[in-house]
Amino acid sequence: MAQDPTTGAPHSRLQSPTVQVGLVGLIFFFVFVAYSTVQAFATKLYGPELGANMETILYSTFTVACFFGPIVTNRLGCRFTMFVGILGYAALIVASLAFSSSNNNGSFLGALVCMGGALNGVGAALLWTAQGRFMMEYSDGTDGGRLFSIFWALLNSASVVGGFLTFFYFGGNDADASTGLFVIFLVVVIIGGFLPFLLTEPPPRAAAGGSESDSQSTQNSWAAEMTATLRLFRSRRMQILSLIFLYSGLNQPYQLNTFTGRFFADKAQGLEIVVFYTFEVIGALFAGRSLDSCKPEHRRNRAFQQLAFFLVITLLGNAGAFYYEIRRSSTGAPTNMEFDQGVSVAATVTNALWGTSDAMIQSYAYWLITVSYTGGSELARATGFFKMVQSLGWTAGFLLVPEERFSAIGQLTMITVVCVAGTALALLELPKASSLCVDAPDFEKALAKDCGPEPDMQNGPEPETQKS
Repeated sequence: MAQDPTTGAPHSRLQSPTVQVGLVGLIFFFVFVAYSTVQAFATKLYGPELGANMETILYSTFTVACFFGPIVTNRLGCRFTMFVGILGYAALIVASLAFSSSNNNGSFLGALVCMGGALNGVGAALLWTAQGRFMMEYSDGTDGGRLFSIFWALLNSASVVGGFLTFFYFGGNDADASTGLFVIFLVVVIIGGFLPFLLTEPPPRAAAGGSESDSQSTQNSWAAEMTATLRLFRSRRMQILSLIFLYSGLNQPYQLNTFTGRFFADKAQGLEIVVFYTFEVIGALFAGRSLDSCKPEHRRNRAFQQLAFFLVITLLGNAGAFYYEIRRSSTGAPTNMEFDQGVSVAATVTNALWGTSDAMIQSYAYWLITVSYTGGSELARATGFFKMVQSLGWTAGFLLVPEERFSAIGQLTMITVVCVAGTALALLELPKASSLCVDAPDFEKALAKDCGPEPDMQNGPEPETQKS
C-alpha cells in the first residue's frame, strides 16, 4: 500500500496525487472543450457586439467572484465547490443554445446570453479556486510543477480538440448555424459536472503545519474567512506579483482574438488554436519538470531562469506580431490568411511561442504559490487572488479588443510593457531555499512555526523547548 507524501498515511492508488490531479485535469478537459471554443469564437457564434459584451460581463463577474471563491471553497470543500462552479459553465451553454436555436435573436435572448456569461463568471471563480487548493494541497512541495503539468496538459488538450472541432465545423457549415455545436458542448459539460464526485478531498499538509489551521478554518465564520482573505490580498508578496498575474490574463484576448482572429480565416483560425494550445501542453511539461528538478536551496536560481526564459520567448512572439501589425498598417497587407500559405508561417510560429510562454508563466505562478504557502486554506486564498487579478486582465483585454476602442498595435505595445514590468517585479519575489513565510491571519498563527529560522543541522536539531 502506498503512502501519502504529506501525512505518511496509507492510501490506495486511486488516492495518489497523480491520479487525483489527473482526474481534475479530466474534469477541466470536458468543461473546456466547450468553453475554450466559445471564448475563441465568441464574435462568430454570437456576433461581434454581443460576443464582446458577453465576454466582458463574464470576466467582470469572474473578477469580483474570485474574492469569494476562497471563502466558499474553505467552507464547503473542493469537490462540492467544483461541482457548483461547473453549473455556471452549463448555464452559459444553455443560454447560448436558446440563442442559436431561435430564428429571432432579439434583445431578450441577447440579455439571456449575457446573464449566462455572468453565471459562468461566478462558476469559474469557484471552479478555479477549488482546483487550485485541491491540486496544490496534494503536492508535498517537491512535485508541484509535475502535478501542474499533468493538469495543464489535460486542460489544454481540450482546446486542441476544440480547435479541430471548429476547424471541421466551420469548414462545412454556416458559422451562424451553431446549434449543433452547443448541443455537443452541453453534453460534455454535463459529463464533466459528475466527475468531481469521484475525487477524494486532499489530506491536510500536516508536514507543513497545515493540519491544525485547516481543521480550524472549516470552523470559522464566513466573516472570519473574509477577513483572512482581505489580509492576504494586502500582503506585500501579492502586491508585487499582481502585475505578472495581470499579464497572464491580459495577453490572450489580443493573441487569440485581435491577432489570430484578424489575420486568419475561420478554418485556419481553428488550426492556429490547435498550434497555440499544443505548445501550451509542451510548455507546461517543460516548465513543470524544470521547476521540480532542483533542490530547495536552488529554487531561487531556477525561478530566475524560468522568468528569464519566459520573457525571452514572449518577446520573440511579440516581435513576430509587430512585424505583421506594422506590415498591415503600412502596406495594407491582407488578412484572412489560410493555414497553408507561406505568408502565414511566421504567424504560426508566433502562436507557438505565445503558447509556450503562457504555459511557462502559468506554471510558475502555481509553483510559486505551492512553495510559498502551507495550509490548504491559504492555498485557496492565494489561488483566489491570482485568478482574480488574472481575470481582471482578461476583462481589460476583451474591453480593448475592438480596434475602434484601441488599435491593434496599441494593444500589442500595452501587453509587451506589462510583461516586461511584471517580470521585473516578479524577480523581487523569488522563492528562498525554504518555503516563504505565510502572511497568516490570527487564527492561522499555527503556520508561523514553519517560518522561523531553520535549525543548524551541523550542531543537531534544536531542542523542543526552543522551537516556536
